[in-house]
Amino acid sequence: LFYGVHQSSLRQWHCNYTSNHTDQHWDFTQEQFLKSRRYGLCVDSKLQAHECPHTDQRWHLLPDGHLENALSGKCLDVFGSPGDQEGAKVVLWDCEWLNGTDQRWQFTNLGAIRNNLSGLCLNVVNQQGKENTPSLALAACQPDVPKADILWDLTPAGFLKDRRSGKCVDVAGKPGTGKGTDIQLARCEDVHVDTSGRWQLMPDGFLRNVGTESDDKALCVDVAGTTREERKEAGARLFMNVCQANSDQKWEFTPDGFIKNVIGGGEGPGGKPGG
Repeated sequence: LFYGVHQSSLRQWHCNYTSNHTDQHWDFTQEQFLKSRRYGLCVDSKLQAHECPHTDQRWHLLPDGHLENALSGKCLDVFGSPGDQEGAKVVLWDCEWLNGTDQRWQFTNLGAIRNNLSGLCLNVVNQQGKENTPSLALAACQPDVPKADILWDLTPAGFLKDRRSGKCVDVAGKPGTGKGTDIQLARCEDVHVDTSGRWQLMPDGFLRNVGTESDDKALCVDVAGTTREERKEAGARLFMNVCQANSDQKWEFTPDGFIKNVIGGGEGPGGKPGG
């Protein structure tokens, strides 16, 4: 299918049951991605291969107080050397393990996140034009003032969620992984990542798109060809079409990871020259 090259189109091919290194092995991930086991790429709604979309909102609270981003491996950092001033913005940075780092945090009993070095708390900066994705910075902790502090929950899935707005701690970018990237609040991606490449294998065998591309959402994977014989050929192109019963749109996901066309005689999505 992919030959390591992005944007290769999906086609059907004879199922290769004899090789462990075939590019016909797939996984349906918990995010509803259709992911190639061999190349680690995901299929979008145009049936092309791309880097899989990932959320940058998952965090690990390490035993020493670092908040490590699960995607980039970088840490929640306060801008400055060290960053210990009220109003200092919070960014993504390479993790620092020395004792005097400004990257160690702790949850208070009430749910605020306090920086160990400065004693200041993680707070939201109100900025004109950034109402939907406000930046985060240090502010004085005010546990005795009702609703003064931003209170947080670290969900079991690793999302840092603001109790007040319901938004999550996010790295700017899609995804944000760069050193020095601003940290902000954004709509939580704990349900799904915004992408056209989300799929659902229906009980009746349809491989149906459930992504965000309006032109393709709710359409099904079909086999191109004007005759039945053409649609059964190895190398036949796959495309998105209105879901139809009694068509070549029915697929079976086998236990070993093949996606086999049920009507077309055992063909499956795979990679051959010209794809």
